[in-house]
Amino acid sequence: MFERIRRVRQTGGPFSAEFRILTDMNEVRWVLNRGALTPDETGAMQGRGAYIDTTDAHRDAFISAASLSQDPVNTLDVAADHCIAAHTALERGGHFDLHRISEMLLFGIGQALARRG
Repeated sequence: MFERIRRVRQTGGPFSAEFRILTDMNEVRWVLNRGALTPDETGAMQGRGAYIDTTDAHRDAFISAASLSQDPVNTLDVAADHCIAAHTALERGGHFDLHRISEMLLFGIGQALARRG
């Protein structure tokens, strides 16, 4: 996982990682991080994305039949990637009103991803 993070930090692009953290209260939580890194006008990488607590999805030891899909590409994941790209492009283009709308859409997609479990 660290090699993937290093590569994206160098080249930019979309990323997705799910990992565990240990809280100050010694509680294990699962976190999904989805986003994209793009270079700014100086070439420094700037990140946009979301951290989503997915702990509840990891509490059950089985995968329900309802959660299995015939489609290997999850449309919600695809939508998140496209929305992150659009969000970045709108900011770069100075379309701040549309940029704010894309923030709301990203928030909604993050909520749907968290519910998906």
